[in-house]
Amino acid sequence: MIILLSGLVWGIRNNNVMLELNALFIGSGIFYIANMLLKKD
Repeated sequence: MIILLSGLVWGIRNNNVMLELNALFIGSGIFYIANMLLKKD
């Protein structure tokens, strides 16, 4: 979550929308995978 937020802030600060979207997709992907792994137990 911290990585996602810092990535969003970094993208906004640099006015780089692609960095912002990449951080969002990567962060949500990691969160989704972590949720799946936790639910398997």
